[in-house]
Amino acid sequence: MEILGAAYQRPFLFSGKENRCRYAQRLAKGSASPYDAFMDIGEALREELASMADSGIYARGRRYAQSGKVRSVKERTEGDEVSVEATVRGSQAYKTEMSYDARSGVITAYECTCPYDGDLCKHVVALGLAYADAVDARGAPDFHTIDEIADMRAKLKAAGIPAAHIPEALLAQLAAAVRMREAHPSPASTWHHERGVWTPTDAAPPSNPKPAKKPKARKPFRDRYDLCISTRYDGSLENIGIYERESSSYYHAFESPEDSHKLLKRELHLIDPERAVLEMLADAPARQRGKDDRLDYPRIVQAARDAGMRIMYKHLYKKEPLTFLRQPSKPKAVLALKHRSSYVGAVNTKHEYHTIELALPGFKNSEKIAARAGENSVLIIEAGEAAIYPMPQLLGRIVARAMHEVYDYPYTSRRSNESQAATAELTVDEYKRADDIAALCRQYLDATIDLPQGLTVQHHEPKALIVVDYSERERRLGILPSVDYGGAVLPVCATMQYSEKAEGQMRRRQERSFGTAHVVRIDSGTVHIAPVAEKLERELFALGLKQGERLGIARIGRATVRGGQVANFIERYMPEIRKLPYELRFVRDQVPEITSASFSAEFDIDFKGENDWLAFDLGLYCGSERITLADVEAFLETGGDILKTSDGRSFKIENPAAIERLMRLLEHFRKNDDGSFEGRAYHAPALAADAVGSSHYRTRLSKSMQSFLKEARSGKAVKRIRIPAPFKDVLRDYQKDGVEWMTFLRRYRFGGILADDMGTGKTLQTLATLSAHRADDTPSLVVAPKTLLHNWAQEAARFAPHLKVGVVSGSPAERAEMLAQAGEYDLLVTSYPLLQKDLARYEAVPFNYCVLDEAQYIKNPRSKSAHAVKKVRSEYRLALTGTPLENSVEELWSIFDFLMPDFLGRHARFQERYGVPIMKRGDAAQLEELRRRVSSFMLRRAKEDVLKELPQKIEQTIECTLSDEQNILYQDVLRRVRSDIFGQVKKKGFAAAQIHILAGLTKLRQICNHPALVLPKKRDAYPSAKLEVCMNLVNQLRSEGRKALIFSQFTQMLDLIAAELKRQGINYSYLSGATSAAQRPRIIESFISDLQQTAFLISTKAGGVGLNLIAADAVIIFDPWWNPQVERQAIDRAHRIGQTKSVNVYRLRAKGTIEEKIAALQARKQGLFSALVGESGNAFKKLTWDDVRGLLSAD
Repeated sequence: MEILGAAYQRPFLFSGKENRCRYAQRLAKGSASPYDAFMDIGEALREELASMADSGIYARGRRYAQSGKVRSVKERTEGDEVSVEATVRGSQAYKTEMSYDARSGVITAYECTCPYDGDLCKHVVALGLAYADAVDARGAPDFHTIDEIADMRAKLKAAGIPAAHIPEALLAQLAAAVRMREAHPSPASTWHHERGVWTPTDAAPPSNPKPAKKPKARKPFRDRYDLCISTRYDGSLENIGIYERESSSYYHAFESPEDSHKLLKRELHLIDPERAVLEMLADAPARQRGKDDRLDYPRIVQAARDAGMRIMYKHLYKKEPLTFLRQPSKPKAVLALKHRSSYVGAVNTKHEYHTIELALPGFKNSEKIAARAGENSVLIIEAGEAAIYPMPQLLGRIVARAMHEVYDYPYTSRRSNESQAATAELTVDEYKRADDIAALCRQYLDATIDLPQGLTVQHHEPKALIVVDYSERERRLGILPSVDYGGAVLPVCATMQYSEKAEGQMRRRQERSFGTAHVVRIDSGTVHIAPVAEKLERELFALGLKQGERLGIARIGRATVRGGQVANFIERYMPEIRKLPYELRFVRDQVPEITSASFSAEFDIDFKGENDWLAFDLGLYCGSERITLADVEAFLETGGDILKTSDGRSFKIENPAAIERLMRLLEHFRKNDDGSFEGRAYHAPALAADAVGSSHYRTRLSKSMQSFLKEARSGKAVKRIRIPAPFKDVLRDYQKDGVEWMTFLRRYRFGGILADDMGTGKTLQTLATLSAHRADDTPSLVVAPKTLLHNWAQEAARFAPHLKVGVVSGSPAERAEMLAQAGEYDLLVTSYPLLQKDLARYEAVPFNYCVLDEAQYIKNPRSKSAHAVKKVRSEYRLALTGTPLENSVEELWSIFDFLMPDFLGRHARFQERYGVPIMKRGDAAQLEELRRRVSSFMLRRAKEDVLKELPQKIEQTIECTLSDEQNILYQDVLRRVRSDIFGQVKKKGFAAAQIHILAGLTKLRQICNHPALVLPKKRDAYPSAKLEVCMNLVNQLRSEGRKALIFSQFTQMLDLIAAELKRQGINYSYLSGATSAAQRPRIIESFISDLQQTAFLISTKAGGVGLNLIAADAVIIFDPWWNPQVERQAIDRAHRIGQTKSVNVYRLRAKGTIEEKIAALQARKQGLFSALVGESGNAFKKLTWDDVRGLLSAD
């Protein structure tokens, strides 16, 4: 059992709390016997429990005691300490104990087995109260009585008699009578009380009987009754009345004033102060919430203090005695003029005014503060302490109001900061007596006065007006029907409201600023007062209700528009608003007169391609009226639909997109002092496409510009070129067109991308162009993947033997020697890595052409290869690639940054204009604009369009169902990978978790191929469904005498396939990244010439480009790649010029796995390539977090 002296320090009952147990007082004086303790111990225990327990805990414990939940009470005594234990039934039965001092009634210890972790639980309270009731009922502690009382209450309830509020004493007497009759059925049996024990008359009388105790004298009124003050939730005083201690009854002044009359008649021995208290309470007026200040609280409280009564303060469930300051000092106060401002509605119309406020810095914001003014004083209660301050009612009411306004429960707190001082604003009537109030503050408060001397009062008549709050810079317009009250302009949207529930009736808002009959504002020592014009406010408010469609005013009493809506509103509604019979008051900008007009531009373009020069004059118009470029720039800067000229004209632009398009076009040109523009010639196609192709632009073209556009549209020079003799009979027609297109680029010193489909002869077209434009002593340079260096040499030797070609490879010394003699060659061929290593030597050599083969190698603008090729000096530049972009339009920018620097602008600006809108938002308009810009400098022909004789390509997807063992492993790894990836993304973010994502997805793809790629030691434990299907295909093709190319991204998988081919005796060739450049031609030739070789195993990266393997007419894509262009490159190793047989393409796909989702991703990624390079489709995105989640989904 917990000892209170250690865990809960309570003062001894005699230490300042003698009034809790009158027996203790008598015992201290020597006038009480130990037996008398039983007469007061119940009351002492109740008061002790009430002071120790929270009010809510005490109330619940009381209900438990009254409902008979306290059972099996036992008592033991050791000296002066009495211990009581019982079982208290709550949600379950809890063992509860309590000890108290028998001489004083002070509780010394308690314990309960319930889980409550607070101080005193409801079960201990219930035990103490039940014990106290039993003591009161029997006069001495007979602990069987508690159970009997509970049983008796249950019996009465069963008989239909409500016993919840029957006093415990009466129930105990009934229980005793029942027990007596059951033990002694004789009707003559009676009961006697001797020494605290009740016995029947026929029982043996107790020894040494004690004489009966004399009736106790009636206690004084002040010992039986308290004056109690109660508060509301917000802390304001709610009621005052008499509290009877014995019955715990309240006699409220406002709710039951007749009780005070009864007390006056019943109590015959009242002293004068007690009688004065009852008389004042009996005269309380009828209950009027908020208007009960006619009762003089300070006077009543002072009378109760004079009578020696205890004054209790009840806030929420807590009741405690008030302590009074004996000599309270004057409260500190500040009476001052305060500047205030408020904003109305979304338009933020600001209203500034002044008020007179009385602040009391000594009283802070708290719900426990309350005050009430009387005739000559004010009562202030704060945190259980009270004081009565003398002051006249005029000042007292202001002080009391300040306390009440500190805390406005529960929603509309005027001052939520607890550091704020209690403050009250003067009312209209008090403004008129401001000087008198200032004098009273000096007399009764420790006040600082900050008011103008001699305030004057000025009265105003309300006036209706329309406030127009227009800001051109913010693109915001507000229309506020308002009333000018002289000192303030109040919008009706703030003073009135529309209620749907009131069937369309308008109601005046009851807000503190407008809840009186006058509007008061102070300005420069003048008090402006105007009567509230509710009729006028209703009239203005009705504009929105009755004429809203004509005026654009909403039912809430205002109109607020922003951005692009402003011009429409001004054009449609302002003419009607100007017709209203009210003053228009513009608080910021004047609303302009607006004319709707279409924007147009006039171009006069001149072109000199040989000098890389393009110039044009520009005229700008709104309708038929001329405007300046500065007007247009200001319009774009401010935004919106209204273009305001420097000379004051305003136009609502009907086609703002035409202005934005023009300004984007002008970014590529330099403005001259005379107002004309000039720039690089390669911007001419885009300028012509925008200027000529738009209905909003009028264009005049010079003859040179017309000639250029004719060549640009056809992709050929006006004058046909002479194809070099070695190529005349070799080039197909579309290849001759390609040579002419590259010649057109050369004429105007443009760069370009030859993006023909794979297998259409890009190398041959380029060699023809280099031959046609060979320069003496100035070689051309081809940069290609290292696997294609000898291919270029072989093609040149075959088709252009007149060209002296040098392959720059070998040792550093050999490469340096060749570069030193570069002028002796017509063409040098090197690889991207070797260019990086020898970049300093290449920079020293001037080149005729610099050609990038497989230009996607520089798709990353931040790569070393991209930086290296851009430093090579050459007169002309070309890029060859069948896939000018694979993942992002940024790749296209990188290639064009090599071909024609600044053609697509700076990288950051390109990403802002094209990269983000296309890749993140799928902006079709920006995609089309980019296509127009690059179309003249990129030539692409699909094989299906130009190689009519090319045999068909038959593509087939074969779904492979995983074996049970393989599927169990896959699902287990999928769960672990998904958990790991999601955890890493949550911890690090998607960008930082790329390594974990790639590793997890790769592991899943490897299991789809063969579990041995993940578990190499358990190769035989897990069969591979795809390997089985692949081998069946190979055996079928071998039986038909056909050859197959087998592509996989995993060389380990190729090793497994090779082992299986070898086991089955099938001849094959193998090409991977580990194959040296010297071995590649020999391996390829062996596969082509050896009829016994059926399969060619090729890693996707090592053999995806540059190989000509038309000996094979079947392609097996063992595993899918993220980008469909990579697969197309692999397929085109066999389906290209020279192929005479139909090509079968087999894609192996593991059913119900990540490979199916990769196929769906490939379909989305095909779109952007087609949209920019010449085929139809939608844009795609790089692998995103949504893509990853889709790949890892269970379905």
